[in-house]
Amino acid sequence: MPCNKKKFIFFLFILLSLVAMLWMLFYGASYTYQNAACFYNQESTNCLLESKEWQEGRSVFYNELQTNKDTLNALIKVLYETWNIDFDSSNALSSLYPLEVLKTQKAGCMGFAWLSLMLAEEFGFSLEVVMLPAHVFLRYNGINLEPNRKAHTYSDREYQEKYKEGPWTGLEWKALSKKEFLGLVAFNIGNHFMYSDSKQALVWYKMAKSLFPAYPGISINRNWILQNTPKE
Repeated sequence: MPCNKKKFIFFLFILLSLVAMLWMLFYGASYTYQNAACFYNQESTNCLLESKEWQEGRSVFYNELQTNKDTLNALIKVLYETWNIDFDSSNALSSLYPLEVLKTQKAGCMGFAWLSLMLAEEFGFSLEVVMLPAHVFLRYNGINLEPNRKAHTYSDREYQEKYKEGPWTGLEWKALSKKEFLGLVAFNIGNHFMYSDSKQALVWYKMAKSLFPAYPGISINRNWILQNTPKE
């Protein structure tokens, strides 16, 4: 099969898949963070049923909660002991996808946050993901948790100082909705392909824009590609 035809088929597959996901996000109230984790990893909707690591973490979380009644400690124990996840400073794409994080035991802030949200959604406890410039952190019952430092607690003032160089968008400090978080995921995937595969990056930016239209970085990066990619 000619190379261009292969690229077209792959591009069409990605586009149709993203359309399907957008439909589920906007109209399927039962669409979960777990469903999204499987979709982004191009797996079947219930792929986590086959994940030994995920099932082990769920079991440990449940048992810890039943024994000690401490949700926060149960979450920290699963993330940093059971799953033994370390911070990935390389910013690899695999550090974003929950299924890959469970295999590699390496995550960035979004990977940590996504797995935490999956547990929170399943076990019914409130957990917020809060955005900062090029970063997110977790907030549980008013307690800030830095995912890249084994849930170390920073105050808002400390975060403000740490990220004072910005860029600040005005969207920081509030909890991200499910659509906004998954839009930020799509934005990060688009950034990964920004210089190596502009067509794929634009597809992910389109999805990101649909989910998180208020985030200005999406249009900035998309426009950069359009202005700097030679027309075919």
